Amino acid sequence: MNNNFELNENELQVHIAASQKGQSEAFAKIYDHFLTPVYRYVYYKVPENEVEDLTEVVFLKAWQSIKLYKRGTTPFSSWIFRIAHNTIVDFYRTNREMLELADYIEDERGHINPHKLTEQEFLRHDVKHALTKLPENQSEIIILKFFNGLSNAEIAEYLGKKEGTVRVLQTRAMQKLKKIMENM
Repeated sequence: MNNNFELNENELQVHIAASQKGQSEAFAKIYDHFLTPVYRYVYYKVPENEVEDLTEVVFLKAWQSIKLYKRGTTPFSSWIFRIAHNTIVDFYRTNREMLELADYIEDERGHINPHKLTEQEFLRHDVKHALTKLPENQSEIIILKFFNGLSNAEIAEYLGKKEGTVRVLQTRAMQKLKKIMENM
């Protein structure tokens, strides 16, 4: 999943306004901009074989409800990650049986040497497994901060918490994650 399409805040707002008027081409630009971060978020929350489908569901829901987004009330990134979170919650509600984490995580960077790929594969698997052992709010903070590059302010808005609380949770989460990884 490699996506390098970036929008600045002004361009994003223009595309949001156009999307709210039904312009699918504008929403396509939003999709391109948020595809990789949303995919990463979903990837660390659900079994590998469900990631692509659920990512598409997130964007379908975003398109269907984009007219409800109100600029200034919440950052658009927080809004779309809330949709992703709710989609994942819905997925687990409808799939109550215990789902196992995938043992194989594809790496699309085949140009790297096989030894390094194998090491990265084991590390990615370990991190994904370790994240499942953290409390939900802590794993979300790590995914949003370190895999998707959201600021503490954006994460705070998304979680409905103060920025200082997010920093404390992030520190605790990293400490717990380190202990979990050391014991693996």
